[in-house]
Amino acid sequence: MTPAPAPITTVIFDYAGTLALPPPEEEKRRLEHVAGVEPEAFWDAFWAERPRYNTTGDAPTFWTGVQRATGARWTPEQHHELWALDMRSNLLANVPVLRAARRVARLGLRTVLFSDCPPDLAAILRRSPALAAFEDLYFSCDLGATKSSPGLFRTVLEGLGATAGQCLFIDDGDSNVQTAATLGMRAHRYTDGARLDRFLSEQLAGYPPNG
Repeated sequence: MTPAPAPITTVIFDYAGTLALPPPEEEKRRLEHVAGVEPEAFWDAFWAERPRYNTTGDAPTFWTGVQRATGARWTPEQHHELWALDMRSNLLANVPVLRAARRVARLGLRTVLFSDCPPDLAAILRRSPALAAFEDLYFSCDLGATKSSPGLFRTVLEGLGATAGQCLFIDDGDSNVQTAATLGMRAHRYTDGARLDRFLSEQLAGYPPNG
């Protein structure tokens, strides 16, 4: 006889692309305009430098690395504007997902943020009113690794004192969802609010158990 699945105690949400909307195209164009270099070269350098920024780096090192890779010659004022545009573009709330997180919390379940995130953005998010109800915030910059490392998922589970089977995991990245599922979490790739609501309704039917 197949044992019953463990009861869900925790719902883990990604930030960028899940709790937050992806940066709008107009914000990307603003970054490209300030950078003043060929857009493809800019984004290639931006994403090549991002993993270090999300773990052990800082903003000056990140933007200096992008500058060096693109051959740009930015003034301190341009460095500041690029940094500010980058931060701003990552602060657009995805209202349907935040509402879903509040519904989960009202069921008595723990809501957790788990994000690949640089330290300056993490500092802002720790003060976000929209995230105040989240019981735990896990950022790659604090943990020294990104979600590309399966070991980071185990570190988060250990910190939560939860088994994989007790957790739902919601993320917009295929590889992250696959890693979570391989570890035993019930994982959902976020694409839109309606599909997320169906997933949560199916997984949390009957919660709270004594309600």
